[in-house]
Amino acid sequence: MMMQRLTHRLKQSVLGRPPSPARKFSQAGILLDPNNKLEEETLRGYSPEHFYSVKIGDVFRSRYQVCLVHPPLAMSLCELRNRIMERVLPEDLLKPTLIHILLALDFLHTEAKIVHTDIQENNVMLSVEDESILVDFEDAESSSPSHRKIVGDRVIYSSRDLGIPKVHGRPILSDFGEARFTSSLGKQWEDVQPLVYRVPEVVLRMPWNEKIDIWNVGTLAWDLFEQKRLFYARDSNRNISDSHHLAGMIAIMGMPPKEMLQYSEYAMKL
Repeated sequence: MMMQRLTHRLKQSVLGRPPSPARKFSQAGILLDPNNKLEEETLRGYSPEHFYSVKIGDVFRSRYQVCLVHPPLAMSLCELRNRIMERVLPEDLLKPTLIHILLALDFLHTEAKIVHTDIQENNVMLSVEDESILVDFEDAESSSPSHRKIVGDRVIYSSRDLGIPKVHGRPILSDFGEARFTSSLGKQWEDVQPLVYRVPEVVLRMPWNEKIDIWNVGTLAWDLFEQKRLFYARDSNRNISDSHHLAGMIAIMGMPPKEMLQYSEYAMKL
């Protein structure tokens, strides 16, 4: 039933609109040195074959394609927090954010039977309620095209940020690249979750279930509201350390149950 409502809303907001005519964008702009790495080229393991450099204003007409249509999203919680002087979310913004994340998880866990496993501030996007920022973005690209560089037959554009909206939209949980179906979970351990948000079971290399997402939300809430992390998961030399991560948990919550440690061979090595 919930999926039907979501589909209906999507059709109303996106699919129900008549397509806008293709707009002509200037291909002029500041050319950058092709030897300087730009945007995704700086990523580890970058390969040109894994990316398609779409030209701004491209319209696909020549072949059949299956596309997932989704309304445009604005900034992530990480970007929003970095724009706030104190670098923390105010309480009146944090509360509805957590409510929306928990509602999303309720649907994922109870109806979709999916574990997200990768809840972090970069993966929570804000929807666009103030559509004037999209109009301004389009006008800015038309009048002053993004910086770009040409490498062979590819054109790589530098990113252009959306403006700051007058009203922030509701949070949307995104990026399901690390998600797991609950039916696929067994008795084997899998290394998941962002480093500082790992649950004790993942740290101790034990089987886990959908409850790891709830832990993830709790530790994320701390990081969004405080000016320091709850757990660092690194030693004094800033090397990743499971023993330091577990010690931080014990300092706050006390020793884990003996039964839990008995079922973890890895715990004996820490």
